[in-house]
Amino acid sequence: MEILALAAVALLLLQPFLAGRLTNPALQAGATIFVSIVIQALPFLVLGVVLSAAIAAFVPDSFWQKALPKRPGLAVPVAGCARGGVAGV
Repeated sequence: MEILALAAVALLLLQPFLAGRLTNPALQAGATIFVSIVIQALPFLVLGVVLSAAIAAFVPDSFWQKALPKRPGLAVPVAGCARGGVAGV
């Protein structure tokens, strides 16, 4: 957290120096594309986090122990197929 705070302060102090350097059209286009991808992905990330939190909070561990095979090599494909069946794929 301290590193993030120091980076924010450094960027704030270096703002006049950086403002003149960031006017390159290619850099601005790249930044626009990056921001648009992040904004488009954000609803799916939030939905994934909320769904994962709901499953972790409301589905007991005993359910997963009964539903999945004991061997990890088999449990991963079974979990993948179960997720695909839920999504309707």
